[in-house]
Amino acid sequence: MGLALCPTSTAMGDWRALEQVKHYGGRIEKTIHPLAPFGFRAVIRDSEGNRVALHSMVMN
Repeated sequence: MGLALCPTSTAMGDWRALEQVKHYGGRIEKTIHPLAPFGFRAVIRDSEGNRVALHSMVMN
């Protein structure tokens, strides 16, 4: 069985949250990648093992 993925939006391409992932005990599972035509996302795993997708319609 796969694990659920909780999506959240970033503020118009503000990807600074990725810089904080390791500091708070998480890890980046997938770096920023396109979801054409739906924008961009990155997938992280937080310190408790939850998968979270960060999404934005713009890259930067």
